[in-house]
Amino acid sequence: MENTIKRKSAFTGIPRVPSGVFGLDDMMEGGFEKNSLNFVCGESGSGKTLFAMQFAFLGAQKYNDNSLFITLEETKEDLRRRMGRFGFDLTAQEASGKLFIYSYSPKEVNKFIEDLPSIEALIKKNKISRIAFDSLTTYSLFFDSASRRTIETISLIDKFRKLDCTVLITSDLKIPSKILEAEEGLGNEHLADSIISLYSIRRGDIRDLGLEIIKMRGTNHSRKIVPMRIVPTGMIVYPDMPFIK
Repeated sequence: MENTIKRKSAFTGIPRVPSGVFGLDDMMEGGFEKNSLNFVCGESGSGKTLFAMQFAFLGAQKYNDNSLFITLEETKEDLRRRMGRFGFDLTAQEASGKLFIYSYSPKEVNKFIEDLPSIEALIKKNKISRIAFDSLTTYSLFFDSASRRTIETISLIDKFRKLDCTVLITSDLKIPSKILEAEEGLGNEHLADSIISLYSIRRGDIRDLGLEIIKMRGTNHSRKIVPMRIVPTGMIVYPDMPFIK
């Protein structure tokens, strides 16, 4: 079984954590920086939840990392059903003690906040090294003013950063009219070590999916927008193919 700590960037010598998304690691020197905080942003339907689960599930199954997946958007039962379509047996990984899942409805954000101390204790007790949180947008909607939303989201980001884990957070991103202007839609995501944008672009009567690494600190990452596909085994990107033909 592959050891994630052995993979290091040729550019910086920093240990890397594979993303679990096929083809993506080739675009970012082997994966995310170990213990970094990373955002995956995109519009509805662009694949953010699948990306986050693939990071957590394959981290546990393939890379032997204890992983935590937190969702504020769907039940465990829905997750198991939907992710089972990609061959992700969440029940088996939970039973193995490698994957932990916390599920809350959008109306239960206050319960998530109350549970944070016990979640932090679980992370330390079980030596969790990967965390996926879906999503910051749903979390921020719980607060009734823009200033409160900003304070609380920054506070949550700060909590995640202090956990000595590689963290992936999803966030909705309203893409402006031009795809290359995605940065204009970003908010507190600039606090992250990396930002990956997922695109769902309509062309005629179909939508093409794409991926762009907007920033990744300490990494000689790809500057291209590349095609992305959702296939029976999960999400895959094609680093050597053009997105726009």
